[in-house]
Amino acid sequence: MVGSKMVQKLFEARPTDIIMATLPKSGTTWLKALLFATDRQPQFFSLPYPQLGHLNPHTVSFLEGELYGDGVRVPEMDSIPSPRFWATHISRSISYPIRCRLRCRVVYLCRNPKDNIVSYWHFISKLRKKNGREPLPLDVCFDRFCQGRSHSGPFWDHMLGYWKASLRVRGSNVLFMRYEELMKDPAAELKRVAEFVGCPFTQEEQANGVVEDIVGTCGFEKLSNLEVNKVGKRTLFRHNGR
Repeated sequence: MVGSKMVQKLFEARPTDIIMATLPKSGTTWLKALLFATDRQPQFFSLPYPQLGHLNPHTVSFLEGELYGDGVRVPEMDSIPSPRFWATHISRSISYPIRCRLRCRVVYLCRNPKDNIVSYWHFISKLRKKNGREPLPLDVCFDRFCQGRSHSGPFWDHMLGYWKASLRVRGSNVLFMRYEELMKDPAAELKRVAEFVGCPFTQEEQANGVVEDIVGTCGFEKLSNLEVNKVGKRTLFRHNGR
């Protein structure tokens, strides 16, 4: 909770900032990788090594984690050129004054709560096993998830806050995405989010299969097998433009 409070108190958003908001285990890493590859394209594919494995770009810094988790402000944030990319699990009700006042763009990825709970339970179980603790019963995890016993808060409050903000008739700064739709047609969803963040694919790029190349490069299997994704240090993501 310290990180969340410090974000609300100290984070100075810019109108050009792009924030990726999710609940834990809702496709956060996947979204980060897709946005990074889209932003760095075409140089993303021109290097002799895969950037996702070398630079760990999909681990975009969490506002309430790496940046403010210790209760202090990271000074190098100010040196990052615009637009900056951030990630957060904080609900919109907590961060509303920051994000809406300056109208930075927010990409929200929502997942079916049933799948979200199961994925979160597996994640917690692995952490507990790694630390030599007993597994957390699924029913206990279910109750905690529904009660919102985390800094993210209850699922419905979290999801509805961003969903309602995305429904504004005039110039909503929130793009609401569904994990299941991203799974069903990742190319179409990638084009939609690229347009929203200001990196639309040209007709030539689409004809040359760039969208499909990015989707393939950022697939689940490749991301999960990257050692840098498992142990890599998170870095402040610098947007280079195209």
